Amino acid sequence: MKGKQRVKVKLAIFVGLFCLVQWCGIVAASDGKEKVVAIVGGEEITSDYLVGLKSTFPNYITIKEADLIKFAVQRRLVALDAIRLGLDKDPDVKTMLDVRRDEVLNKAYWVKVGVEELKVPPEAVRSYYDAYPEKFSKGPQVRFLWIASADEESLSSLKKRIMDEPEGNRQLLFLKEAKESFRIFPVVAKGLKSPWDSGLVEEEKLPDIVKDYLAKAEEGAIVGPIDYKGVYYLFYIMQKLPPQKADFEQVKEQIKVHLVRRKQEEFLKKRVEELKKRFKVEVLVK
Repeated sequence: MKGKQRVKVKLAIFVGLFCLVQWCGIVAASDGKEKVVAIVGGEEITSDYLVGLKSTFPNYITIKEADLIKFAVQRRLVALDAIRLGLDKDPDVKTMLDVRRDEVLNKAYWVKVGVEELKVPPEAVRSYYDAYPEKFSKGPQVRFLWIASADEESLSSLKKRIMDEPEGNRQLLFLKEAKESFRIFPVVAKGLKSPWDSGLVEEEKLPDIVKDYLAKAEEGAIVGPIDYKGVYYLFYIMQKLPPQKADFEQVKEQIKVHLVRRKQEEFLKKRVEELKKRFKVEVLVK
């Protein structure tokens, strides 16, 4: 399978899973007691329709039921007039309706046929965690303050000045100098907590030259100046953590999503082959 095709397949699987979650949310939100809330042009608008319509809004938007009904009526009026004008016969519109039909039916299909197939029991999640500890382990981690400068000599002088201070004062002084340095010489490192504080990062994710220096340093040490791509850096080691395994509670939802996606891929592949025997398929473009 070519690269672009693989990307499309993965995207389709992801979209399918996303649609399943959305559709399940709609089903859960419905109270099972459908009632007619409005009739427009002889067509009913039901409470379940309102639930489905509301699910299309972003989560941060709240809307009163009266306003939602008003919006639904407006949409239905426009849709009926579009049909009166024959727009539902327009080739482009028909294509979009076909796409939408398949999308809705796919969602309903996953709920009816796929939900049981995609269930992941808790013991399967735990077994995966125990079987692949390397996937949930973190290497040595370090947190450091840093100062960047184009002048190596000035950093060396600053390092000496900070080291001359009592040990208990060095971190605060380094932090003060780091903030001031950023104002004068703003260098931003991607993936770090702030322009002067790394936050906890795995040593393996740091550039090799930085990693090698920091791996040998102890907490409270000042390392550098180090030349990295023409800029000089000074580091204060705030915290170091040894390799550790992520707690099960922290990663169990991540594992469950992974297992659901894997089961979905397997189920979809098998079901498509079965459906090809039931429905004739002709691909006319190679």
